[in-house]
Amino acid sequence: MKNKDYVVGIGEALIDCFPNSDKENKYETRKLGGAPTIFAYHAAQSGWKGMIISAIGDDSNGKEIKRKIKKKQGLGACLETIKGKREHPSVVAVKYKGNDKNNPSYSIDKESAWSEIPCTDKLIKIANKTKAVYFGTLASYCGMVSKNTIDSFLEVVRKDDDCLRIFDVNLRTNTEPNKEDLFTNSLIIEYIEKCNVLKVNRYELKYICKLFFQERDESERKKCLEIMNKFDNIKILILTMGEDGSSILWRDEKHDDKYAFSSLGMPLNVENNVGAGDALAGAFIGEILRGKTPDQAHLLAVQRSAIVCEKGDSMPPISRHDVFISYASEDKLIVNNYFCNGFIEKGISFWIDKKGLRFGDVFAEEIDNAIRDCEAFIFFYSKNAKKSEWVHKEIEKARKYRRPIIPILLDNLDDEPYEKDNPLYNESVAKLLKDIHHLDYSLSRLIDSIEERLNPQSV
Repeated sequence: MKNKDYVVGIGEALIDCFPNSDKENKYETRKLGGAPTIFAYHAAQSGWKGMIISAIGDDSNGKEIKRKIKKKQGLGACLETIKGKREHPSVVAVKYKGNDKNNPSYSIDKESAWSEIPCTDKLIKIANKTKAVYFGTLASYCGMVSKNTIDSFLEVVRKDDDCLRIFDVNLRTNTEPNKEDLFTNSLIIEYIEKCNVLKVNRYELKYICKLFFQERDESERKKCLEIMNKFDNIKILILTMGEDGSSILWRDEKHDDKYAFSSLGMPLNVENNVGAGDALAGAFIGEILRGKTPDQAHLLAVQRSAIVCEKGDSMPPISRHDVFISYASEDKLIVNNYFCNGFIEKGISFWIDKKGLRFGDVFAEEIDNAIRDCEAFIFFYSKNAKKSEWVHKEIEKARKYRRPIIPILLDNLDDEPYEKDNPLYNESVAKLLKDIHHLDYSLSRLIDSIEERLNPQSV
Protein backbone atom coordinates (compact mmCIF):
# COMPACT_ATOMS: atom_id res chain seq x y z
CA MET A 1 0.00 0.00 0.00
CA LYS A 2 3.00 2.32 0.47
CA ASN A 3 3.84 2.62 -3.22
CA LYS A 4 0.49 1.96 -4.87
CA ASP A 5 -2.51 2.98 -2.82
CA TYR A 6 -4.81 4.83 -5.24
CA VAL A 7 -8.12 3.32 -6.33
CA VAL A 8 -9.28 5.47 -9.22
CA GLY A 9 -12.51 6.18 -11.01
CA ILE A 10 -11.90 7.99 -14.30
CA GLY A 11 -14.78 9.54 -16.23
CA GLU A 12 -17.93 11.29 -15.06
CA ALA A 13 -18.28 13.48 -12.00
CA LEU A 14 -21.76 14.96 -12.16
CA ILE A 15 -24.91 16.06 -10.39
CA ASP A 16 -27.84 13.62 -10.45
CA CYS A 17 -31.17 15.46 -10.34
CA PHE A 18 -34.07 13.47 -8.94
CA PRO A 19 -37.76 14.39 -9.23
CA ASN A 20 -39.41 15.47 -6.00
CA SER A 21 -42.81 14.82 -7.54
CA ASP A 22 -43.58 12.41 -10.36
CA LYS A 23 -46.69 14.38 -11.30
CA GLU A 24 -45.05 17.79 -11.39
CA ASN A 25 -41.84 16.37 -12.88
CA LYS A 26 -39.67 18.75 -10.87
CA TYR A 27 -35.97 18.00 -10.46
CA GLU A 28 -35.04 19.61 -7.20
CA THR A 29 -33.06 16.94 -5.34
CA ARG A 30 -29.43 17.23 -6.42
CA LYS A 31 -26.87 14.58 -5.45
CA LEU A 32 -23.26 13.93 -6.41
CA GLY A 33 -23.11 11.09 -8.92
CA GLY A 34 -21.33 9.47 -11.84
CA ALA A 35 -20.40 5.77 -11.89
CA PRO A 36 -16.61 6.31 -11.52
CA THR A 37 -17.18 8.78 -8.67
CA ILE A 38 -19.46 6.38 -6.77
CA PHE A 39 -16.99 3.52 -7.29
CA ALA A 40 -14.03 5.54 -6.00
CA TYR A 41 -15.96 6.66 -2.92
CA HIS A 42 -16.93 3.15 -1.87
CA ALA A 43 -13.46 1.74 -2.54
CA ALA A 44 -12.11 4.49 -0.27
CA GLN A 45 -14.23 3.15 2.59
CA SER A 46 -11.98 0.07 2.62
CA GLY A 47 -8.99 2.25 3.50
CA TRP A 48 -7.66 3.11 0.04
CA LYS A 49 -7.06 6.55 -1.42
CA GLY A 50 -10.18 6.92 -3.51
CA MET A 51 -9.64 9.29 -6.44
CA ILE A 52 -12.04 10.58 -9.08
CA ILE A 53 -10.40 11.89 -12.25
CA SER A 54 -12.73 14.09 -14.27
CA ALA A 55 -13.38 17.59 -15.60
CA ILE A 56 -15.88 20.19 -14.48
CA GLY A 57 -17.23 23.34 -16.03
CA ASP A 58 -16.38 26.89 -14.96
CA ASP A 59 -19.95 27.34 -13.76
CA SER A 60 -22.22 26.81 -10.76
CA ASN A 61 -22.53 23.07 -11.48
CA GLY A 62 -18.77 22.65 -11.49
CA LYS A 63 -18.43 24.50 -8.20
CA GLU A 64 -21.19 22.37 -6.69
CA ILE A 65 -19.48 19.15 -7.79
CA LYS A 66 -16.22 20.30 -6.22
CA ARG A 67 -17.94 21.21 -2.94
CA LYS A 68 -19.80 17.92 -2.72
CA ILE A 69 -16.65 15.85 -3.38
CA LYS A 70 -14.80 17.63 -0.57
CA LYS A 71 -17.51 16.53 1.85
CA LYS A 72 -17.16 12.84 0.93
CA GLN A 73 -15.01 10.94 3.42
CA GLY A 74 -11.87 9.45 1.87
CA LEU A 75 -12.62 10.69 -1.66
CA GLY A 76 -9.95 12.75 -3.39
CA ALA A 77 -10.23 14.37 -6.80
CA CYS A 78 -8.12 15.35 -9.78
CA LEU A 79 -10.53 17.76 -11.48
CA GLU A 80 -9.68 20.01 -14.39
CA THR A 81 -11.85 23.09 -14.85
CA ILE A 82 -12.80 23.61 -18.49
CA LYS A 83 -12.76 27.35 -19.11
CA GLY A 84 -13.79 29.41 -22.10
CA LYS A 85 -17.39 28.18 -22.14
CA ARG A 86 -19.53 29.28 -19.23
CA GLU A 87 -21.92 26.35 -19.30
CA HIS A 88 -20.76 22.75 -19.05
CA PRO A 89 -23.92 21.27 -17.59
CA SER A 90 -22.56 18.05 -15.99
CA VAL A 91 -26.10 17.44 -14.80
CA VAL A 92 -28.13 14.27 -15.42
CA ALA A 93 -31.90 14.20 -14.97
CA VAL A 94 -33.10 10.90 -13.49
CA LYS A 95 -36.63 9.82 -14.39
CA TYR A 96 -38.93 7.01 -13.29
CA LYS A 97 -42.01 5.43 -14.75
CA GLY A 98 -44.67 5.75 -12.09
CA ASN A 99 -43.48 4.35 -8.77
CA ASP A 100 -40.93 1.94 -10.26
CA LYS A 101 -37.62 2.96 -8.66
CA ASN A 102 -35.71 -0.05 -10.06
CA ASN A 103 -35.54 1.08 -13.70
CA PRO A 104 -34.61 4.75 -14.00
CA SER A 105 -33.98 6.51 -17.31
CA TYR A 106 -31.56 9.39 -17.87
CA SER A 107 -31.30 12.63 -19.79
CA ILE A 108 -27.60 13.26 -20.52
CA ASP A 109 -25.85 16.14 -22.29
CA LYS A 110 -22.96 14.78 -24.39
CA GLU A 111 -21.15 18.13 -24.19
CA SER A 112 -20.78 17.98 -20.43
CA ALA A 113 -17.36 18.78 -19.01
CA TRP A 114 -16.45 15.12 -18.49
CA SER A 115 -16.16 14.77 -22.28
CA GLU A 116 -13.02 16.97 -22.16
CA ILE A 117 -10.82 15.41 -19.46
CA PRO A 118 -7.25 16.45 -20.35
CA CYS A 119 -4.21 14.21 -19.91
CA THR A 120 -1.85 15.98 -17.49
CA ASP A 121 1.45 15.16 -15.79
CA LYS A 122 -0.41 14.94 -12.48
CA LEU A 123 -2.77 12.35 -13.93
CA ILE A 124 0.12 10.17 -15.14
CA LYS A 125 1.75 10.35 -11.70
CA ILE A 126 -1.49 9.10 -10.19
CA ALA A 127 -1.59 6.27 -12.74
CA ASN A 128 1.83 5.09 -11.57
CA LYS A 129 0.48 4.77 -8.01
CA THR A 130 -2.82 3.11 -8.90
CA LYS A 131 -3.96 -0.28 -7.54
CA ALA A 132 -7.25 -0.34 -9.44
CA VAL A 133 -9.00 1.86 -12.02
CA TYR A 134 -12.68 1.95 -12.92
CA PHE A 135 -13.72 3.19 -16.36
CA GLY A 136 -16.77 3.01 -18.60
CA THR A 137 -18.10 3.85 -22.02
CA LEU A 138 -19.87 7.15 -21.37
CA ALA A 139 -16.99 9.64 -21.05
CA SER A 140 -15.07 8.05 -23.93
CA TYR A 141 -18.12 8.09 -26.19
CA CYS A 142 -18.97 11.71 -25.40
CA GLY A 143 -15.57 13.13 -26.36
CA MET A 144 -12.28 12.10 -27.99
CA VAL A 145 -10.36 14.24 -25.49
CA SER A 146 -11.61 12.09 -22.62
CA LYS A 147 -11.14 8.86 -24.59
CA ASN A 148 -7.51 9.68 -25.34
CA THR A 149 -6.92 10.49 -21.67
CA ILE A 150 -8.54 7.28 -20.45
CA ASP A 151 -6.54 5.28 -23.01
CA SER A 152 -3.30 6.94 -21.85
CA PHE A 153 -4.12 6.15 -18.22
CA LEU A 154 -4.83 2.50 -19.09
CA GLU A 155 -1.54 2.24 -20.96
CA VAL A 156 0.33 3.19 -17.80
CA VAL A 157 -1.53 0.91 -15.40
CA ARG A 158 -1.41 -2.07 -17.80
CA LYS A 159 2.34 -2.26 -17.20
CA ASP A 160 1.48 -3.71 -13.77
CA ASP A 161 -0.18 -7.12 -14.13
CA ASP A 162 -1.58 -6.88 -10.59
CA CYS A 163 -3.40 -3.60 -11.19
CA LEU A 164 -7.14 -4.20 -11.51
CA ARG A 165 -8.74 -2.55 -14.55
CA ILE A 166 -12.50 -2.60 -14.06
CA PHE A 167 -14.58 -1.95 -17.16
CA ASP A 168 -18.13 -0.86 -16.34
CA VAL A 169 -19.95 -1.48 -19.62
CA ASN A 170 -22.66 1.06 -18.60
CA LEU A 171 -24.73 1.14 -21.80
CA ARG A 172 -26.45 4.47 -21.34
CA THR A 173 -29.24 5.53 -23.70
CA ASN A 174 -30.26 9.16 -23.78
CA THR A 175 -33.97 9.90 -23.47
CA GLU A 176 -34.00 13.61 -24.40
CA PRO A 177 -34.15 15.48 -26.67
CA ASN A 178 -33.82 12.48 -28.99
CA LYS A 179 -33.34 8.87 -28.02
CA GLU A 180 -29.71 7.95 -28.65
CA ASP A 181 -27.33 5.19 -27.59
CA LEU A 182 -24.25 6.70 -25.89
CA PHE A 183 -21.88 3.86 -26.85
CA THR A 184 -20.57 1.94 -29.85
CA ASN A 185 -19.88 -1.76 -30.31
CA SER A 186 -16.27 -1.05 -31.24
CA LEU A 187 -15.76 0.84 -27.96
CA ILE A 188 -17.23 -2.03 -25.96
CA ILE A 189 -14.96 -4.58 -27.66
CA GLU A 190 -11.88 -2.38 -27.24
CA TYR A 191 -12.41 -1.93 -23.52
CA ILE A 192 -13.31 -5.56 -22.85
CA GLU A 193 -9.91 -6.47 -24.28
CA LYS A 194 -8.18 -3.90 -22.01
CA CYS A 195 -9.84 -4.84 -18.71
CA ASN A 196 -9.26 -7.70 -16.29
CA VAL A 197 -12.49 -7.14 -14.32
CA LEU A 198 -15.79 -6.81 -16.18
CA LYS A 199 -18.95 -5.32 -14.64
CA VAL A 200 -22.30 -5.69 -16.38
CA ASN A 201 -25.98 -5.70 -15.61
CA ARG A 202 -28.46 -8.16 -17.10
CA TYR A 203 -29.19 -6.11 -20.19
CA GLU A 204 -25.48 -5.50 -20.82
CA LEU A 205 -24.67 -9.19 -20.38
CA LYS A 206 -27.26 -10.12 -22.98
CA TYR A 207 -26.04 -7.37 -25.32
CA ILE A 208 -22.40 -8.50 -25.10
CA CYS A 209 -23.32 -12.12 -25.72
CA LYS A 210 -25.15 -11.07 -28.90
CA LEU A 211 -21.97 -9.32 -30.06
CA PHE A 212 -19.80 -12.41 -29.78
CA PHE A 213 -22.01 -15.49 -29.81
CA GLN A 214 -25.04 -16.85 -31.56
CA GLU A 215 -28.17 -15.94 -29.62
CA ARG A 216 -29.44 -18.90 -27.65
CA ASP A 217 -31.50 -19.50 -24.55
CA GLU A 218 -28.96 -19.94 -21.77
CA SER A 219 -28.76 -19.13 -18.09
CA GLU A 220 -27.00 -15.96 -17.03
CA ARG A 221 -24.31 -18.04 -15.36
CA LYS A 222 -23.56 -19.85 -18.63
CA LYS A 223 -23.41 -16.51 -20.44
CA CYS A 224 -20.87 -15.27 -17.91
CA LEU A 225 -18.83 -18.44 -18.39
CA GLU A 226 -18.88 -18.00 -22.17
CA ILE A 227 -17.47 -14.49 -21.86
CA MET A 228 -14.70 -15.55 -19.48
CA ASN A 229 -13.82 -18.53 -21.66
CA LYS A 230 -13.49 -16.23 -24.66
CA PHE A 231 -11.46 -13.54 -22.90
CA ASP A 232 -8.54 -14.92 -20.90
CA ASN A 233 -7.74 -11.42 -19.66
CA ILE A 234 -10.92 -11.24 -17.54
CA LYS A 235 -10.20 -12.48 -14.00
CA ILE A 236 -13.48 -11.45 -12.40
CA LEU A 237 -16.97 -10.83 -13.80
CA ILE A 238 -19.47 -8.83 -11.71
CA LEU A 239 -23.13 -9.18 -12.71
CA THR A 240 -25.73 -6.91 -11.11
CA MET A 241 -29.32 -8.13 -11.34
CA GLY A 242 -31.44 -5.33 -9.90
CA GLU A 243 -33.95 -6.56 -7.35
CA ASP A 244 -32.51 -10.10 -7.67
CA GLY A 245 -29.14 -9.04 -6.29
CA SER A 246 -25.75 -9.78 -7.82
CA SER A 247 -23.46 -12.60 -8.91
CA ILE A 248 -19.69 -12.73 -9.16
CA LEU A 249 -17.65 -15.20 -11.17
CA TRP A 250 -13.89 -15.51 -10.81
CA ARG A 251 -11.07 -17.73 -11.97
CA ASP A 252 -10.08 -20.23 -9.28
CA GLU A 253 -6.74 -21.85 -10.00
CA LYS A 254 -6.43 -23.42 -6.52
CA HIS A 255 -9.17 -25.97 -7.16
CA ASP A 256 -10.03 -28.44 -9.87
CA ASP A 257 -12.86 -26.29 -11.16
CA LYS A 258 -11.69 -23.47 -13.39
CA TYR A 259 -14.19 -20.97 -11.98
CA ALA A 260 -15.88 -20.13 -8.70
CA PHE A 261 -19.24 -18.43 -8.30
CA SER A 262 -21.03 -16.36 -5.65
CA SER A 263 -24.62 -15.11 -5.81
CA LEU A 264 -26.43 -12.99 -3.20
CA GLY A 265 -29.79 -11.21 -3.08
CA MET A 266 -30.87 -7.62 -2.49
CA PRO A 267 -32.87 -6.00 0.31
CA LEU A 268 -36.63 -5.71 0.03
CA ASN A 269 -36.67 -2.06 1.09
CA VAL A 270 -35.46 -0.12 -1.97
CA GLU A 271 -35.84 3.63 -1.73
CA ASN A 272 -33.64 4.31 -4.78
CA ASN A 273 -31.16 1.99 -6.50
CA VAL A 274 -29.22 4.58 -8.55
CA GLY A 275 -25.53 3.86 -7.99
CA ALA A 276 -26.11 0.57 -6.14
CA GLY A 277 -24.13 -1.44 -8.70
CA ASP A 278 -21.21 0.99 -8.65
CA ALA A 279 -21.24 0.95 -4.84
CA LEU A 280 -21.16 -2.85 -4.90
CA ALA A 281 -18.22 -2.86 -7.31
CA GLY A 282 -16.30 -0.27 -5.28
CA ALA A 283 -16.79 -2.12 -1.99
CA PHE A 284 -15.95 -5.47 -3.61
CA ILE A 285 -12.72 -4.26 -5.23
CA GLY A 286 -11.70 -2.36 -2.09
CA GLU A 287 -12.02 -5.53 0.00
CA ILE A 288 -10.32 -7.75 -2.61
CA LEU A 289 -7.33 -5.41 -2.48
CA ARG A 290 -7.30 -5.77 1.31
CA GLY A 291 -6.79 -9.51 0.92
CA LYS A 292 -10.35 -10.73 1.35
CA THR A 293 -11.52 -13.76 -0.61
CA PRO A 294 -14.13 -13.07 -3.31
CA ASP A 295 -16.82 -14.66 -1.12
CA GLN A 296 -15.95 -12.42 1.81
CA ALA A 297 -15.67 -9.32 -0.36
CA HIS A 298 -18.99 -10.04 -2.07
CA LEU A 299 -20.83 -10.35 1.23
CA LEU A 300 -19.60 -6.95 2.41
CA ALA A 301 -20.28 -5.42 -1.00
CA VAL A 302 -23.88 -6.61 -0.94
CA GLN A 303 -24.34 -5.09 2.50
CA ARG A 304 -22.94 -1.79 1.21
CA SER A 305 -25.21 -1.87 -1.83
CA ALA A 306 -28.16 -2.51 0.49
CA ILE A 307 -27.34 0.66 2.44
CA VAL A 308 -27.36 2.63 -0.82
CA CYS A 309 -30.76 1.23 -1.83
CA GLU A 310 -32.34 1.66 1.60
CA LYS A 311 -31.10 5.22 2.11
CA GLY A 312 -31.68 6.32 -1.49
CA ASP A 313 -28.18 7.82 -1.55
CA SER A 314 -25.39 6.49 -3.79
CA MET A 315 -22.67 7.81 -1.44
CA PRO A 316 -24.04 7.76 2.11
CA PRO A 317 -21.78 8.21 5.15
CA ILE A 318 -20.19 4.85 5.98
CA SER A 319 -19.13 4.14 9.56
CA ARG A 320 -16.70 1.27 9.11
CA HIS A 321 -15.05 -0.36 12.10
CA ASP A 322 -12.93 -3.46 12.36
CA VAL A 323 -14.94 -4.80 15.30
CA PHE A 324 -18.19 -4.21 17.16
CA ILE A 325 -17.96 -4.71 20.93
CA SER A 326 -20.98 -6.15 22.74
CA TYR A 327 -20.87 -6.21 26.54
CA ALA A 328 -22.92 -5.66 29.70
CA SER A 329 -22.65 -2.18 31.20
CA GLU A 330 -21.53 -3.74 34.51
CA ASP A 331 -18.39 -5.02 32.74
CA LYS A 332 -17.40 -1.68 31.19
CA LEU A 333 -14.27 -1.15 33.33
CA ILE A 334 -12.50 -4.33 32.21
CA VAL A 335 -13.72 -3.99 28.61
CA ASN A 336 -12.79 -0.31 28.24
CA ASN A 337 -9.59 -0.15 30.30
CA TYR A 338 -8.04 -3.44 29.23
CA PHE A 339 -9.35 -4.55 25.86
CA CYS A 340 -10.12 -1.21 24.18
CA ASN A 341 -6.74 0.22 25.13
CA GLY A 342 -5.12 -2.86 23.63
CA PHE A 343 -7.05 -2.39 20.39
CA ILE A 344 -5.94 1.24 20.18
CA GLU A 345 -2.29 0.24 20.57
CA LYS A 346 -2.66 -2.31 17.73
CA GLY A 347 -4.52 0.09 15.43
CA ILE A 348 -7.77 -1.94 15.49
CA SER A 349 -10.79 0.33 15.05
CA PHE A 350 -13.86 -0.53 17.10
CA TRP A 351 -17.41 0.57 17.83
CA ILE A 352 -18.48 0.55 21.46
CA ASP A 353 -21.27 2.15 23.44
CA LYS A 354 -19.35 4.00 26.15
CA LYS A 355 -22.16 6.41 27.00
CA GLY A 356 -24.86 3.92 27.86
CA LEU A 357 -27.16 5.31 25.17
CA ARG A 358 -28.98 2.06 24.43
CA PHE A 359 -32.37 3.75 24.31
CA GLY A 360 -34.68 4.99 21.58
CA ASP A 361 -35.11 4.22 17.91
CA VAL A 362 -32.27 6.47 16.72
CA PHE A 363 -29.62 4.74 18.75
CA ALA A 364 -31.07 1.31 17.95
CA GLU A 365 -30.62 2.14 14.26
CA GLU A 366 -27.03 3.26 14.94
CA ILE A 367 -26.27 -0.07 16.62
CA ASP A 368 -27.85 -1.93 13.73
CA ASN A 369 -25.68 -0.07 11.19
CA ALA A 370 -22.52 -0.54 13.27
CA ILE A 371 -23.04 -4.31 13.51
CA ARG A 372 -23.84 -4.59 9.81
CA ASP A 373 -20.70 -2.66 8.82
CA CYS A 374 -18.18 -4.28 11.18
CA GLU A 375 -15.65 -6.93 10.18
CA ALA A 376 -16.08 -9.00 13.35
CA PHE A 377 -18.41 -9.03 16.36
CA ILE A 378 -16.81 -9.41 19.81
CA PHE A 379 -19.11 -10.64 22.54
CA PHE A 380 -17.94 -10.47 26.16
CA TYR A 381 -19.82 -13.25 27.91
CA SER A 382 -20.34 -13.02 31.67
CA LYS A 383 -22.98 -13.43 34.34
CA ASN A 384 -23.84 -9.79 33.74
CA ALA A 385 -24.10 -10.25 29.98
CA LYS A 386 -26.34 -13.23 30.47
CA LYS A 387 -28.88 -10.91 32.09
CA SER A 388 -28.55 -8.15 29.48
CA GLU A 389 -31.39 -7.92 26.99
CA TRP A 390 -29.33 -5.54 24.81
CA VAL A 391 -26.44 -8.00 24.54
CA HIS A 392 -28.86 -10.69 23.43
CA LYS A 393 -30.35 -8.39 20.76
CA GLU A 394 -26.88 -7.51 19.47
CA ILE A 395 -25.94 -11.18 19.17
CA GLU A 396 -29.09 -11.80 17.16
CA LYS A 397 -28.23 -8.92 14.82
CA ALA A 398 -24.69 -10.25 14.36
CA ARG A 399 -26.16 -13.61 13.36
CA LYS A 400 -28.66 -11.89 11.04
CA TYR A 401 -25.88 -10.03 9.20
CA ARG A 402 -23.60 -13.10 9.24
CA ARG A 403 -20.84 -11.27 11.08
CA PRO A 404 -18.01 -13.48 12.43
CA ILE A 405 -18.60 -13.74 16.20
CA ILE A 406 -15.65 -13.90 18.60
CA PRO A 407 -16.88 -14.84 22.10
CA ILE A 408 -14.72 -14.00 25.15
CA LEU A 409 -15.46 -15.39 28.61
CA LEU A 410 -14.96 -12.79 31.34
CA ASP A 411 -15.84 -14.92 34.37
CA ASN A 412 -16.58 -18.53 35.22
CA LEU A 413 -20.12 -19.69 34.63
CA ASP A 414 -21.24 -22.86 36.34
CA ASP A 415 -24.51 -23.16 34.47
CA GLU A 416 -25.27 -23.72 30.81
CA PRO A 417 -25.72 -20.75 28.43
CA TYR A 418 -29.35 -21.76 27.93
CA GLU A 419 -31.79 -22.36 30.78
CA LYS A 420 -35.48 -22.97 30.32
CA ASP A 421 -36.35 -20.36 32.91
CA ASN A 422 -34.07 -17.75 31.29
CA PRO A 423 -35.93 -16.23 28.31
CA LEU A 424 -33.03 -14.03 27.15
CA TYR A 425 -31.04 -16.77 25.46
CA ASN A 426 -32.99 -18.85 22.99
CA GLU A 427 -31.80 -22.24 21.79
CA SER A 428 -30.12 -20.97 18.61
CA VAL A 429 -28.03 -18.46 20.55
CA ALA A 430 -27.29 -21.06 23.23
CA LYS A 431 -25.89 -23.40 20.58
CA LEU A 432 -23.48 -20.65 19.58
CA LEU A 433 -22.44 -20.02 23.19
CA LYS A 434 -21.81 -23.64 24.16
CA ASP A 435 -18.27 -23.42 22.77
CA ILE A 436 -17.47 -20.32 24.75
CA HIS A 437 -15.94 -21.89 27.84
CA HIS A 438 -12.58 -22.68 26.24
CA LEU A 439 -11.97 -18.97 25.49
CA ASP A 440 -10.40 -16.83 28.20
CA TYR A 441 -9.90 -13.08 28.12
CA SER A 442 -6.33 -13.14 26.86
CA LEU A 443 -5.83 -9.88 24.95
CA SER A 444 -3.10 -11.33 22.72
CA ARG A 445 -5.26 -14.30 21.69
CA LEU A 446 -8.17 -11.99 20.97
CA ILE A 447 -6.06 -9.66 18.83
CA ASP A 448 -4.64 -12.65 16.91
CA SER A 449 -8.18 -13.86 16.24
CA ILE A 450 -9.29 -10.42 15.05
CA GLU A 451 -6.28 -9.95 12.77
CA GLU A 452 -6.85 -13.39 11.26
CA ARG A 453 -10.36 -12.31 10.26
CA LEU A 454 -9.26 -8.89 9.02
CA ASN A 455 -6.32 -10.23 6.96
CA PRO A 456 -7.14 -13.84 6.07
CA GLN A 457 -4.31 -14.23 3.52
CA SER A 458 -1.57 -12.87 5.78
CA VAL A 459 -1.92 -15.48 8.52
